[in-house]
Amino acid sequence: MGQRAWSGFEAEWARGCCKTLAELARWLDTVGRCGQQELTESILGSEEAPFPATREVAAAVVGRVVVSETGGPGPAARALRVLGVLICAALGRPEKCPCWRAMVKSGIDHAREQLREGFPEPAAP
Repeated sequence: MGQRAWSGFEAEWARGCCKTLAELARWLDTVGRCGQQELTESILGSEEAPFPATREVAAAVVGRVVVSETGGPGPAARALRVLGVLICAALGRPEKCPCWRAMVKSGIDHAREQLREGFPEPAAP
């Protein structure tokens, strides 16, 4: 992921990219065992998909996260939600954050623990 993608991602923040991160994380929760390349290609989607820079950043995050021992993308979904919470907090609107709301569904203590853990272990190059 280059500077162009990150700059585009920053520009998309104010237009609601956290909703896209939340949708991608929710999708990852439903995906069964599959490889990281397949996940990243699916996240990138079509060129017409909304928030292309956000999808590019999300694909880069997913591509760097170790999938769980069972092959599921749960750690990648958590990483996207943590990123979404950080963005909404930086914009001063954490109460509207769909990523935070998804994390809190499992309980406030669970959500706090996910934020403390932050991003999962990076995948080996």
